[in-house]
Amino acid sequence: MGRFDKYKTNKQDVKTDVAKEINLMRNQEQYNLQFIKITKLIKSPFNKFDEYKDSKHEKWLEIKNSIQEYGVLNPFKVILNEQGYYEVLAGWNRTQMIKELISEGNEKFLEGVPCYVLPTNISEIDQQIIAEIDNTGEGHTDPQEVRESIARLAILYQQKNEQEGTNKSIVKQISQDTGLGERQVQRYNSINKKMIPALQDYFDNKQINIENGSKIADLPEEGQKLILNILEQSDSNKKISADEIKIVKEQSQKLKEELREKEELTKKLEEQASILEEQKRKLEEQKQKEIEEKDVQIKNTLLKLEEREIELKNKLEQERENLETKEINKFKQELENLINDKETLSLEKEELEEEKKKLEQKTAQKEKEVENLKNKIKDLEKKKEENQQSKIDSSKMEELKLEIKMRENIKDIIHKLGVVSTQISQNSSLKKNLQDELSKLKNSINQVNLS
Repeated sequence: MGRFDKYKTNKQDVKTDVAKEINLMRNQEQYNLQFIKITKLIKSPFNKFDEYKDSKHEKWLEIKNSIQEYGVLNPFKVILNEQGYYEVLAGWNRTQMIKELISEGNEKFLEGVPCYVLPTNISEIDQQIIAEIDNTGEGHTDPQEVRESIARLAILYQQKNEQEGTNKSIVKQISQDTGLGERQVQRYNSINKKMIPALQDYFDNKQINIENGSKIADLPEEGQKLILNILEQSDSNKKISADEIKIVKEQSQKLKEELREKEELTKKLEEQASILEEQKRKLEEQKQKEIEEKDVQIKNTLLKLEEREIELKNKLEQERENLETKEINKFKQELENLINDKETLSLEKEELEEEKKKLEQKTAQKEKEVENLKNKIKDLEKKKEENQQSKIDSSKMEELKLEIKMRENIKDIIHKLGVVSTQISQNSSLKKNLQDELSKLKNSINQVNLS
């Protein structure tokens, strides 16, 4: 059986469908039923189903012949677009069949085909739902198409609930709109959500029926893998039986029990690990706290050391400044003393030079006197030699000789005085010697004067 089984030409089915159509026609206004020319129909972008290919040509001809004999029993569902065309949400394959009939000379459908025209303000979600329902309801027995369509419907109804702010039962809505029983919808949902993909392929190939499929889907993953192993090791037409599912279920229960025990053991180990982790965390926190406290102590100590270092540096700088000031003052004082000594020596030098000038003047005078005395002596000696008449008193002669000697000493002292005066300008330590020489000179001069 395929997706078009509901169009089989069984007489009883035809009577039933005709009765339904009569009732629908009686309520034409309620359903907005219109006859629309086939040329005005186009495929809706929400209609995701492709036309039947060559592999299903027999089914295509069967439905096409049914339409030719009985007409369109189930009106198309369409919506008018902005370009004036009607987008087909449900019935696109039949639209293509009618086009073929018209091209073959059938004038029965030239006036139009029955269509339910939906309101233009219908939401995109509702349009998608209508397209899905047309390919899901009663009469569609292809497991893969129905399963995938119900999966998409579940998503669409969930989106609609969120959009409208409602919490309607998705299973119930799918059941009402498709005509499938709620239990049947739940089984498809279970297969879609819980069955492993590899087993879904076997379900789609009809090697697992819907009832067994929902039971398999309820098994844990390990159990499903056992079922998969059975199918993979069997021939391609192998169908899984209820007994095999029961055996696998028992094995799965055993595995589940073992898994539960393992999970309990794992849980206990995790609890112990959690306790150890907590202890470790507390130890780390304590250690971290101690490290932080130690770090604070070290920082405080370093801070104090830095403060002490700054204090010592300031004190050392102060001491250095004081010492420098003291040394500078000392040097200043010494400099002042030297300057004063220099000034004193300069004054003394000036005085000595003045004394020297005076002495030089006196010396010059004395030299003249000495020269005069020499001349006198010479004259006396000359007179002595020439006349030899008068005798000079020996004592007087001695005095004259003594005077000449002293005057020569004075000359020598004056010469030394000039040398000493020059040395005074170079070295102040000769002051005393100068004073001694001056004292000697004065004594000598006094003696000369006395003489």
